[in-house]
Amino acid sequence: AEYMTDFRNAYGLAAPAEPSTGRARGAPSAAMDAPRLASWRGEIDEKTARRFRAGPSDPRGVLVDCSDRPLLCLSVSDDGRDVVVGGADHAAYGVDASRPANKPTRTLYGKTKGHHEWVTGVAHCGGAVATCGVDGRLCLWRGAACDEVVGPGGASLSVLLADAANPHLLLAAGYDGAARLFDVSSRRPREVGRLAPAGRKAPVLCATWRGRDGVLGDRDGRAACYDLEAAKAVVEWRPKDAGHCVSLCALETGLVLTGHQDGNIRCWDPREASS
Repeated sequence: AEYMTDFRNAYGLAAPAEPSTGRARGAPSAAMDAPRLASWRGEIDEKTARRFRAGPSDPRGVLVDCSDRPLLCLSVSDDGRDVVVGGADHAAYGVDASRPANKPTRTLYGKTKGHHEWVTGVAHCGGAVATCGVDGRLCLWRGAACDEVVGPGGASLSVLLADAANPHLLLAAGYDGAARLFDVSSRRPREVGRLAPAGRKAPVLCATWRGRDGVLGDRDGRAACYDLEAAKAVVEWRPKDAGHCVSLCALETGLVLTGHQDGNIRCWDPREASS
C-alpha cells in the first residue's frame, strides 16, 4: 500500500475511486447502442468480426508473471506477436503473444546497460524495441544488444511514441516539457527535431500522431498540435479547471480527443483553437 501511494504521488494521481456513473456496475453504457455498434461493424473486416464473435480460443487467457512491481507501459509489434512491457523494477519484458507462457520470453535489462529507474515508455520501431525511463535514458534494443540513444543527466522521460507511417521515426518526451524526434534507421540513431512549447513548460504526460503532426498533452492540462517540419505548435487547447491532460487520440477525420483528470473526454477541431 505504501509503495502504491508513492507511485501515485510521483505521477500526480489520485487514489482509485468508484465511478459515479449513475448506473449499476456491469450495466451497458448508453453509448453502446445499436446504431453505434452497426457503425463499428462497417469499419472492421469480416475476418476480424468472425474472430470477435467466436471469442478467445481460451476464455481464461494466460497470466504472464513479469514482475512484482507495477507495469507502466506496453507496446505491441505490427504483426501482433511481440508484446513488450516496462515497469517500476527498471526492466522491460518481452512476451511472445503467439505462444504465451506464464513467464516472459526475454528481459531487457543489465547491470551495465538499460535503465536504473522506472521504465516509463516502450515502442517497437524499425525492427527494434525502444525504451525510456525516469533516469533520462533512451535505449534502443536489437536483440540483447542495447544502444543508449540518450544518456543519463537529462530530464526524466515519460512518453515514447513510434510513427506507424514511418517506423524509423521515434518521439521521446519528458518532464522538461519538450519532445525530441529521432531517426533510428541506422545503427547510430540521430536527433532530427525538437518540439518545445513557448512560455511555461510542464511535464509531458501523453502524445499521439495526427497525420504528419505530433500532439502533446501536459500536466498543466494543455494539449498542443505541432507541425513537425516547422517545429512549432499550430494550435493549443487548455480547458479550464480540467486538471492534467492524461490521454490523447487523433481520429482519421483529423479531430483530436483529449482525456483530463476531471473525467471528461473532449473533442477538438485543430482548424480552430477555440473549437
